[in-house]
Formats: sequence, structure tokens, C-alpha cells
Amino acid sequence: MNRPLRITIVNAYSVQNRGDAAIVYAMVRFVRNLAPNCQISILSSFAEENREYYQACGAESLPAIFDIGGKGSPIKKYLRFMGVALQSLLQPQGKKFAPIREADWILAAGGGYLYSSRRGPLGLGLLGNCFHIWLGTRFKKLTVLFPQSVGPLLHGADRWLCRIALRRLALVCCRERVSLEQALEMKIGNARLVPDIAFLLADHQVRKATSFSPKKIGISVLDWRFANRAADEEAIEYYLEKIKQVVCDFHAADPDVQVEIFPQVTVGKGLGDQSVSARLCELIGAPWARVTNLDDCAYPEAIMAEYARMDVFIGSRMHSAILAMCAGTPTVALAYQPKTQGTFEAIGLGQFSLDITDFTTQSLADAVKSAAGQGEEIRGAVQAAQLEISEKLRALFQEKVIA
Repeated sequence: MNRPLRITIVNAYSVQNRGDAAIVYAMVRFVRNLAPNCQISILSSFAEENREYYQACGAESLPAIFDIGGKGSPIKKYLRFMGVALQSLLQPQGKKFAPIREADWILAAGGGYLYSSRRGPLGLGLLGNCFHIWLGTRFKKLTVLFPQSVGPLLHGADRWLCRIALRRLALVCCRERVSLEQALEMKIGNARLVPDIAFLLADHQVRKATSFSPKKIGISVLDWRFANRAADEEAIEYYLEKIKQVVCDFHAADPDVQVEIFPQVTVGKGLGDQSVSARLCELIGAPWARVTNLDDCAYPEAIMAEYARMDVFIGSRMHSAILAMCAGTPTVALAYQPKTQGTFEAIGLGQFSLDITDFTTQSLADAVKSAAGQGEEIRGAVQAAQLEISEKLRALFQEKVIA
């Protein structure tokens, strides 16, 4: 091939979700190591919003083939989806499909988007994401799903849809064992276990003293009702109250303790972490606790530099926990979905992930103390995970893709 390799990444989200941005950033870094002169296009429903970020990464930002967000009622969105799907079958040479049709590789962004909608089967998000993956095989392109959570898939129709989308891929990377088992149950033959690619961003130059009495505690919180239909406002308030009690107890034992709350996701009105972060700060109600915005931290290195200032981190957003560990900061995760517990277990740190619905103040306090006192062990586990991911992905690409 005389021209540069053309790679299209599909199913990217907004860079204002800093976890999803870190995933794409790590993907771009990985594929550039494989193919230094490649041309990369990234498709998302936030193309304009993401343009500057992706350009700085050396990639082109393009609109998704089907805009999952879009305007209009759900019925209009379903009709629009059906129109685009039909067009892909009857008019595949249309300009709309050029980013897929003219690419050499199609890479589906890592993350956690293959799950059932809380509203019922065949949700628009799942339909749109599966459609973009399926388009790769529709145009007979070498298509790879980067480390992804698969499930929970609560409906037979959703499992059927995912199987249609994934069965012909060159490689399906599942980032935890529950997802791998789900893929294997759907008879996805090319499913492999590969931890979250954001671990490739780990900076092992960071060295910190180990201490059972952390002075700076970083926190990310979220309103996780979008992921749990049984949760209500009272459940969120109780969750925040427990975190507040733990950090207040730490401060009572050591008045030098400082707390910084980091909104990890700031995309969309009501979809970000600003309100819930402000609420936790309000509950603490003390000058030693504050909300620290990441608005000026466009890229993972800048976010990691903020998290590196902390002695310990309590992360409800999974990628805030991953980036904190990549920055060398001992971390405890509060898991609102199985993906978090599974990700921590995949790298041998399952004891530092607690269920967000039933953790107690005592279990969180104990986990924080344990993590703070085992900083070197945690950093060693992250370094081992980084090496495993890099070697495994490279070997799988050599076996399944490049060959």
C-alpha cells in the first residue's frame, strides 16, 4: 500500500466526558505506535465540540453516520435511524458513508456503551452504536472493538443486536471478565480479555511516600440514577452523606486534611457532575473542602497532574479512578456498574472497589486507609497492567489484524 493507512474510529463521545476522551487519546497513541504515518478520523455526535481536541491529537473530527443525540422526538429518531440504515443497504456509495467505506481499519472506541437502555429493548443509543460497528463489516473493512464493557443486556432483542454487530469483527476486546463471558455466551468467537486501554497513559515517573494518614483526598462523584432504575434522589443523597461522613472523620482526626472534589464529566445540561459535586461540597460545609474544576485540563496529562497532587483518591467515575492510579495516586473506586469492579479485579485490585449502593462509612474508611498505605503495591499493579495491555493488544493486532 503506497498511501498512508486510513483509520476511522467510531462511537466516540464528547471530550467533555474526560474518561471517554482519555480512551480515545490512548487509542490514538496506540495506533500511531503501530502505524506512525496513518491518517485517523474520529466519528462522534459531538464533532464540532471535539474538533480542536482531536486536531491537537493529529486526527480529524467528523460527525457520526447516525447522530444518536440529534433533535426531535424518539419516534422521529427511530424513523431517522431506519432511513440511514436502509440507505446503507441501498445506496452504500453515498457521501455519508465515505469515512467508513474509504477506511482501511474501523476501530470502535473503547468504553461502556453496549448495554440495555433503562427504557426498554432496542434503545437508540445501543442501536446507533451497534450500527456504526456493523457498518465496518457491511463495507468489508477490518473492524476491531477496543476494550469495551458488554452488558448488562437485559433483553433478548439487545443480545441479538449486539451479536449481529460483533460476530464478524476481527477482534472483540472485553475489558473485564463479566463482559467476556457475556460475549462468549453470544458466541462471539473473537472475544479476548484486555483491560481498559486508558491504563496505557500511566506515568511511572511519579513517586509518592506511602502514608496511612493522607492529607489531601481527591473525590469524584456522580448521580448514577441513569444507570440504575431503582435509584432515586434519596439514594444519591445517602451516598453523598456517607462520603461526607468519612472525610469529616478523617479531618476530625487530622485538621490538616484537605478535600478536593473534581467534576469529571461536564457534558450537556444536567448530564455532568457539577451539581452533585457542588452538593457534596455543600454537605461537608467547611473551608477545607472545595470543588476543583478541570475546565483548563484539556488532555489526560493535565488531569493526571491534578490527581497526582492528591495523597488518595475516591473515584465514583471509573476513569477518574483509572487516571488517578495512572498518576500514581492510591485509589478506591465506588462502583455504580459492574464494569468498575471488573476492571479493578482484572488488574488485581478488586479489594479497592466497593459497590456504590451498599458501601458503609466503615468499609470506605478502611479501604481508603488500606489504599493509602499500599501505594507502591497499587502502582506496581498498574504498571503490570500497562505492560500486559500493551503487549496483549500488540500481539492480538499482529495475529488478527496486521497479518
